[in-house]
Amino acid sequence: MIEGLKDETTIKAVEEPYSVREARIHLRRIKDLLSTNFHINAYSAVDHLSLSFLSTVAGVDVEEEVVRVKGQNVGTVSTEECLPPAQVFATEEVPSLLEPLFPANAEPKVPQCVKDLSPSAWNPPPGTRRLAGDLLYIDVITLEDVQVNITASTSGFFVNRTHDGVFNTQPHSEPCRSHTLVGLLNQLSPMFRKNFAQLQKTSLKRHPLEVIPTPYQGIIT
Repeated sequence: MIEGLKDETTIKAVEEPYSVREARIHLRRIKDLLSTNFHINAYSAVDHLSLSFLSTVAGVDVEEEVVRVKGQNVGTVSTEECLPPAQVFATEEVPSLLEPLFPANAEPKVPQCVKDLSPSAWNPPPGTRRLAGDLLYIDVITLEDVQVNITASTSGFFVNRTHDGVFNTQPHSEPCRSHTLVGLLNQLSPMFRKNFAQLQKTSLKRHPLEVIPTPYQGIIT
């Protein structure tokens, strides 16, 4: 409850300006979301990733399994209440089996959203452009084979006029601007908009603990 808030009061969300660090973090986060080789990176310990057997040990979907067992229709329950499968607990009749705990290659196919998304060779911005608010330049090739150069500025992202090796930081004649890189790519590419929506549904199936970087390579269980 906000004190002094009256009926018909208008609340406006003010977008905070980007810094160079925040623009790079934003780009990196988008690249992580679009990555189609999560397990390859985990095997190679790229960015401190490690293989995770969490879903295999605790069930296909930790949260959904607990909700199903408790007969709840909404909400989630702490994952600490999940128990490993029965084969983990050895008995006199049945020995413990480790093979069922090894994750099978059943990762859902991740749709491709762009052909290329990478920092441009025009980086870093020249001094005059830094004074104008340019933070970073990004090269993008969409699934429609449209090549564009994007400027990350303090106010957001927009398509500039750099083309065919000619550096031009002026905004493109056709207005294409967004405070987020995903919002801009949604405007540029209908196929990105469609596939990214599908990608988000797929990403939500992976438990948050499975994508947390670890300081040492190992297996997360």
